[in-house]
Amino acid sequence: MADAAIFLGPLPKPWRVQVTFDSAAILRVRRYYNTETGELRDDDPRLEPLIGWERTSMPPSNRDPPTVEWFRNTVTGEVVNYDPRLLPDALRAHGHPLQTIEMI
Repeated sequence: MADAAIFLGPLPKPWRVQVTFDSAAILRVRRYYNTETGELRDDDPRLEPLIGWERTSMPPSNRDPPTVEWFRNTVTGEVVNYDPRLLPDALRAHGHPLQTIEMI
């Protein structure tokens, strides 16, 4: 399962990804579990706190990925089906080096 390691590096120990199925929402949910403390949280421990965005829920569509989360911009009300902290500009702003690859 992809956990953004290519962009963020591996999860720090003792964190693990847990994926569960939410039958009410009919989707898979990714959570982060600390094997030492038992803490289970929504936010990836490698990412900064959400600023200007909040988690929200939506019914999934067939265009959504199998594991999906929705985020709402607290200023504009825009809802997206990806974590805005993983956008290229946000990753660069937090020191993650990115390169553009042109495929022909």
